[in-house]
Amino acid sequence: MDIRFEQIQNFLIQLATGNFDYEITPSQALDEIDALIIGINMLGQELKSSQEKHVALFEYSGDAILIYSAASNTFVDSNEMATVLLGHTKEDIRLLTIVD
Repeated sequence: MDIRFEQIQNFLIQLATGNFDYEITPSQALDEIDALIIGINMLGQELKSSQEKHVALFEYSGDAILIYSAASNTFVDSNEMATVLLGHTKEDIRLLTIVD
């Protein structure tokens, strides 16, 4: 069992350092630890997706335009590149606050 905990610890270290491609496989038993591993694997994939989206948004920041209204605390307009990079429609973006 100590080997399994070392694998989990190494896995968490890999995720913390930004290596979202690193995964460990659950055992055949599928106990609570394996359920945790599956959940962390899913978290790693979500982090990877989020990282890719933010990198793309940064890379194309000159092309993506969002117009924000401080008065209403919402985005009032966006161009097509911004909608593609964020994965939302113009209408969805108008419902977002700066925190979102």
